Amino acid sequence: GALAWRGFARTETGLAVSDFTSVGSYQRDFALALERDFTLYPAYLFVETRAASAPATQQVQLDCVAALMRNSWVSSALPMDSIYWLGSGPASLLALYNASGPTNPIPAGAFYETLDVWLLGLGAPSSSDLWCYDSATGLAADCFDRLPPTANKQILIGAVRGSFSLVGQTTTAA
Repeated sequence: GALAWRGFARTETGLAVSDFTSVGSYQRDFALALERDFTLYPAYLFVETRAASAPATQQVQLDCVAALMRNSWVSSALPMDSIYWLGSGPASLLALYNASGPTNPIPAGAFYETLDVWLLGLGAPSSSDLWCYDSATGLAADCFDRLPPTANKQILIGAVRGSFSLVGQTTTAA
C-alpha cells in the first residue's frame, strides 16, 4: 500500500522498483537484488476474437507479434514469434501448415482441421494459451473437446495468449 502510494507521485518511464523503496529497508535490498539478477519481466499479448480462423485475424496477430519484436523493451533472448502458438517457431500452428516455407496465414477452410492435428501433437503444450468456447451455447469449453472421442467441432477459439519478456531498463537523471 505505502509503496504504491509513494510511487504514485513519481510515475516516470524507466524508474526501477528500488527507486520507490526506503533506503536501508529489506524491501530495497530485495528490489535491488531482483533488478540486478532478474532483468526480464513476464508480459502477455491477449487477443480476443470470434473469427480465429479468418486469415485477416491471423495476420493481425502476426503483425502484433512483429511489432512487439521490434520494440526495444521486448527481450530478443527468446523471440516471441518463436514460441507464439501462431508464430514461426517449429512447434507453432503455422509451422505445421506451412512446413516447407514462410508462415503465411492458414486459409479459413483448413484452419480448424490443422488446429486439431496440431493439438494432438506439437500444440499440446501450447493449449494453455488458447481459450475455446462452444459456438452453439457460447459457453467456455476445453479446446481438446474438438478431438476424439468427443469431437465437438462447434468448439472454436475465442481468445489466445502469447507470452514475452520485457527487458529491465533504467534511465538516469540528467
